Amino acid sequence: MRKLRVFLCHSSGDKPAVRDLYHRLCDENVESWLDEEDLLPGQDWEVEIRNAIKTIDIVIVCLSKGAINKTGYVQKEIKFALDEADKQPEGTIFIIPVKLEACDMPERLSRWQYVNLLEEKAYQKLMQALKYRANALNLIAPGKTGIQQEVPEKGKTEPLLQQKAEPTPSAKVVTKPTTLPSKSEQKQRALRSKPRENLTVDDVESMLKEKGFFDYRWNESAPGFSNNYELQKDGRVVYDYASGLMWQQSGSTKEMPYKKAKDYVEALNSQNFAGYRDWRLPTLEEAMSLMEPTELKGDLYIDHTFDKQQRWIWTLDTYSASSAWVVFFLFGGCYYGFAFDINHYVRAVR
Repeated sequence: MRKLRVFLCHSSGDKPAVRDLYHRLCDENVESWLDEEDLLPGQDWEVEIRNAIKTIDIVIVCLSKGAINKTGYVQKEIKFALDEADKQPEGTIFIIPVKLEACDMPERLSRWQYVNLLEEKAYQKLMQALKYRANALNLIAPGKTGIQQEVPEKGKTEPLLQQKAEPTPSAKVVTKPTTLPSKSEQKQRALRSKPRENLTVDDVESMLKEKGFFDYRWNESAPGFSNNYELQKDGRVVYDYASGLMWQQSGSTKEMPYKKAKDYVEALNSQNFAGYRDWRLPTLEEAMSLMEPTELKGDLYIDHTFDKQQRWIWTLDTYSASSAWVVFFLFGGCYYGFAFDINHYVRAVR
């Protein structure tokens, strides 16, 4: 199994900052391509760059005021990267714009979420994106330990209902009010349970603000939903007295495409999981109610009560006829446009 391959697109004027990023990525067990390290004397620059980008997993476009306004090689590199990005499946993380300083975002890169390295936890966000891409490609997970991601053997499939034998919840750490009403006094807030088709970004931003749900891009100052959890059914499910929803404590232990996610839920119902037969995928609104405003368990934005394996989960809400909304507890937000054939985890609700 190989490492994740990253191409560093940059302007020569940003070489010191890019060189530092290159060494940091190498320390994180990422195979990084940098011209001064990988181009040999006498090689045709344009041919080698184009060939390199064709074999790369992610292109990091390093941006600065100088890079944006400069003509020449950096603009060609961006064009090569855009050509390859057009060949990627919908929902693939392939181009990551990285701001090295305060600068405008070029129009042709504006469709992709950028990382501003001047902001707090920006490097961690970048690493989370690289880990997500490595996971999608079954590559070695970036990180100083170089731990290899678990990959199922060919020809073997995971039992749909494999569960964690002994969940080990710990005390909740929150930035929300710590005094919760008793279970009997809890007033429930109804959340939308019916799926929405073609849910737009504007719709979601309005929902996040209306409900007070935290999202690191679209509602970063929100306190999040005031959950009131209790483990039930021998730790297999988590009941939230604040929403009236019952969740799987864990969920699928492997990622799967959208149709398989629905099959997983049907299997839960056919096997009467935890004594119920009305399990389903959550709506985006329901799934976002689990989002914590700070990283808690295993650097995830979800309460300690839940298993940390399910770092991102499918929702019932679609963005288009061939893609759905996904909630990322790894990043602290929701994302749109993930094609149905992309793999994500499942956490069922009822």
